[in-house]
Amino acid sequence: MDMRSHINKLMTGLLWAVLSFSCTGADENAAGYGVADSKMMAEEVDASSSPIRVGEEAIPERKLTKNGMLRFETSDAKKTRAAILKAVTEVKGYVASDSKDENDGRQTSTIMLRVPADQFDALVDRITADAGKIDYKNIEVNDVTQEYIDLDARLKTKKDLEARYQELLKRANSVDEVLKVEAQIGSLRAEIESAEGQMRYLKNQVALSTLTVSFYEKTVAAGFGYKFQRALRQGWDNLLWVVIGLTNLWAILLFVAIVWIVIARIRRKRKRKKTQA
Repeated sequence: MDMRSHINKLMTGLLWAVLSFSCTGADENAAGYGVADSKMMAEEVDASSSPIRVGEEAIPERKLTKNGMLRFETSDAKKTRAAILKAVTEVKGYVASDSKDENDGRQTSTIMLRVPADQFDALVDRITADAGKIDYKNIEVNDVTQEYIDLDARLKTKKDLEARYQELLKRANSVDEVLKVEAQIGSLRAEIESAEGQMRYLKNQVALSTLTVSFYEKTVAAGFGYKFQRALRQGWDNLLWVVIGLTNLWAILLFVAIVWIVIARIRRKRKRKKTQA
C-alpha cells in the first residue's frame, strides 16, 4: 500500500507538471500571437470601407461618425448661401436646418447640413476654399465600431431567443403555457424594436455626417445711428405686439366698456335727481 501510494503521488506530480508546461507554452504562444496580431493591425488599418484582414481573421469595418462646425465672414451672404446650397446638392446631401439672425450690424446665417460620410471631407474643403479666412473650424470623428458590434450582437441574440419562444408556443399544451410564452415574446419583441431603433439611428449617424456652417456679413457699423434706428424699430415692433395683445382681449375690453357706460349713466341719473330735489 505504501509503495502504491508513493507511485500514485509520483504519477500525479508528473501529470500536473505536464499540464503546467502545456498551459505555459500555450500562454506564451497566445501572447506572441497577440503581439504579432497587434503589429499587423497597426500596419493594415486604414479608412477604407472594406473589412481589415489580420492573418486569416477578418476585422469588421470601422464605424465612424463625423461632426463639423465652420464659421467665417463673407462679403456677400446671399452669394455664399447659394454656393453652399449648390455644393450640398451636388454631393447628394440635404439641409437639416436653416436660420438667420441680425444683431449689432451683423447678419448671420447658420445652416446645418447632412451629407454622405464619404463626401464630408470634400465638402469641408470646398466651403473653406471659397470662404477664405475661417474664424472657427472644428471637426470631430468618433469611432462607434464597438457600440455597433455590441448592439448588433444583442439584437441577434434577442431574435434567436424570440424564434425559440415561437417554437415553444407551437408546442404549448395549455392556455396557461400559451399565455406565459406570449408574455415573454411580447416583452422580448419590445426590446427588439427598441434595439432596432437604436441600430437605425446609429447607421444613420454613420452614413450621414453633420456639418454646421455659420457665416456672417457686416451690414453697418454698430454705432449710435445704428443703435438708434434699431431702438426705433424695436419700439415700433413692441407697440404692434401691444395692439395685437389688446385685440385678443377685445371681448374683455368690450365688457369693461359696457359696465363703465352703465355705471356712468347711473351716476348721472342720481346727480339729476339730487339737483331736482
